[in-house]
Amino acid sequence: MVSTLLLTLILLPVVLLGVVWSSVQYVPAGEGRLLVVSGEVRDVLESGVYFAPPFVSETYPIDFETMEYETPEPHPLPPELSADAERIASTDTETTDAEAAD
Repeated sequence: MVSTLLLTLILLPVVLLGVVWSSVQYVPAGEGRLLVVSGEVRDVLESGVYFAPPFVSETYPIDFETMEYETPEPHPLPPELSADAERIASTDTETTDAEAAD
């Protein structure tokens, strides 16, 4: 009886500490992390302390200085730039055609 109570009093805090430890995510100032839960990207964590689901989440560091943003294809152009884009594209096509003819 005493050994079961003693085992519970020792084991329960250790298990709870493990759960809390695995769910707390700390991101230092000036850094970022990508939160992935069960293989699905959930959030971008900026500097601070966050709680994530224990045992099924991982974080990966992000370098904000070299990060590239992806845009959907086709990339929508503002109306005021579409005429310039078409002119540049036709000039590039004419230059490429002229170089191919030489």
